Amino acid sequence: MVTPPLFPLEGDALDLSRLEELIRTGDRRIFSQEGRHYLSLQLRDDIGDEDALERAKEELATISGIAFLLVGDHRPLRVAGISRIDAATGKIQTTVYGRAAVTIPPPRMRAIGVVVNPDGRIEKPSDSRQSGGEEVLEMAAQNEPLQRALYLYGKLDHNWHGLYMILEAIKDGNGGWSGLVAKSWAGPPVEHFKATANSYKALGTDARHGTTANGVDNPQMTLTAAKDLLRHMLLGWIRELIGKRVI
Repeated sequence: MVTPPLFPLEGDALDLSRLEELIRTGDRRIFSQEGRHYLSLQLRDDIGDEDALERAKEELATISGIAFLLVGDHRPLRVAGISRIDAATGKIQTTVYGRAAVTIPPPRMRAIGVVVNPDGRIEKPSDSRQSGGEEVLEMAAQNEPLQRALYLYGKLDHNWHGLYMILEAIKDGNGGWSGLVAKSWAGPPVEHFKATANSYKALGTDARHGTTANGVDNPQMTLTAAKDLLRHMLLGWIRELIGKRVI
């Protein structure tokens, strides 16, 4: 019997624990067993390992984007391989990139209430109330521009290039540039960001363009201010969609 794949995660222990608290119910969840954290997803039964790994990486980037947004100092994590539970023995067998398969003893239940059954199913935690992170993840599943913005927020470096791509995803979900600037949580600072990010004269090689034929002469905002602006806009957009604060 082939059991559903689990995806072992690697990274800082504090960041893994925070992620477990943020995303612990629903179709995508983070849980820990025997000191190791896993990402669980609902996937097609016929999906191959390579496609499953790519899907897990994409989902982790989106979840990391939510963590960056809600926690603030979250550091990147990585999918370390694929794990499956041996239905006969209850042991978790993990194939890690570049290493041979290793076997982990049958998992013990943690206080959070997550149980991995021999058939690979993850039982619901005893407390199934949604966290703020889970509400955002659920909303993103129904809103492609939001999902894309969070994915990019978790995947890209937060430099001028990366932040501009995130901004474009936010713009797509809010009626274009004019619609975005009209939002109370965006406004004129969006134009200051765009003018700075696009100007070689203002940023040199950090700019999105290389021409000096146009563009502002000096930065109209700092990179720190740009990072704060994008976080503020994402939170404002999510608050507008969900109807309440999530942080």
